[in-house]
Amino acid sequence: MEDQLEMQEGMRRIGRLRFRIGRLLTGIACLSAAAAFIIAFSLLAWYDGIHTRNTAPEPFNAFQESRDCSVDIQLLAGPFASTQDDKQTFYWGYGLMMEPVMVLFTGELPEECRALVEYTHNPGITEIPEPVTIRGRSVSIENTDIYDYALEFYQTMWGLAPMERNEFKQTVASCYLDSAKQTWLKKLPWYGTLLVFFLPVVFFVTGFSECRRFAVQKKREQKRMSVLSEEEMQTAVRQLAGASEFEPRSRIYVTADYVITGNYQFDIIPYARITSIEETGGFLIAVTGDGAAHILLSSGHKKPDRISWLNRLKKVLEEKIIYAKIQGEHYAVISGN
Repeated sequence: MEDQLEMQEGMRRIGRLRFRIGRLLTGIACLSAAAAFIIAFSLLAWYDGIHTRNTAPEPFNAFQESRDCSVDIQLLAGPFASTQDDKQTFYWGYGLMMEPVMVLFTGELPEECRALVEYTHNPGITEIPEPVTIRGRSVSIENTDIYDYALEFYQTMWGLAPMERNEFKQTVASCYLDSAKQTWLKKLPWYGTLLVFFLPVVFFVTGFSECRRFAVQKKREQKRMSVLSEEEMQTAVRQLAGASEFEPRSRIYVTADYVITGNYQFDIIPYARITSIEETGGFLIAVTGDGAAHILLSSGHKKPDRISWLNRLKKVLEEKIIYAKIQGEHYAVISGN
C-alpha cells in the first residue's frame, strides 16, 4: 500500500514536470488570434459590402477627392491613355449636363459603356443608349503625362485653342473617377492595409512555430525516455516521490540516483551516465557518455536571484556523479570477483 502511494505521488510530480504546456498554449493562442483576425476582417468586408449597397454615393466632383462617388455618363470618348499591359484605360466621359469627367477603367470595358463609346464616335447611330451610372472614387491626378494626354485629346475632340496645363487643372479637371470596385481594404490608408495582411500572418507563423516546437520537444522527450529501462523509471518515480525541489520553483529534483528536471524540458538523467556538467549557450547542461546534451536549466539560470543556488546545484551534481562512478567501479569489482 505504501509503495503504491509512493508511486502515485511520484507519477503526480512527473506529470507536473512533464506537462509544461506554456509553449503549446502560446501557439494555440496565436493561432486563435490569427483566426479571429481573419474572421473579423471577413465580417468587416461583408458589412462594408452591405453598407456600400445601402449608402448613396456623393456626386462626382472633378476638383475634389472622394472615397465614394458616382456620375451619370451619356457620352464616352477614348481611350486617350492606357497602361502598357492595357489593363487600365482612361476615357473622357460627359455627364447629363455635358460636364467633362475623366474615367479610369480596369480590365475590359463594360458592355453598356462600349455602347456609349460607339454612339459617341459614330454620329450616324440613331438609337441613343441609356446613360450609364459609374461609381468609384475620385482620385487626384498626380501623373503629368495623364494631364498631357487628357488635355490633347480634349482639345482635339472639341477643336479648342491650345490650353496650358494649369488652366486645364483649374477649369476642366484635377481629379479622375476610378471605376474599379472599391473594397474596404482599398478604403484603408496604406498602413491599415499593411496591418490587415501583416497581423494574421505574424500570429499564424508564430503560433505554428510554437506548436511545432512543442511537438518536436515532446518527440525528443520520448526519445530520451526510451533510453531508460522500466526498472530505472520505477526507481526514479519512487525517489522523486520522497525528494524535495532543489530550490523553490526551480523545477529540479536531485534524488539519490537521478537528477530530474522540468525547468526547460522534462528529463530524467542517471548520475552514472553523466560525464560532465557544463554551461554553454546560456544553458546548464549535463553531458552523458553517449555524447547527448541534457538541458537542466534554461537561459534564465544566470539571473541574480539564481546565481547563489546555481553553484550549489553544480557542486551537488558533481559530488553525485563522482559517488555514482565510485559505486559503479565498486559494483564492477564485486561482480568480477
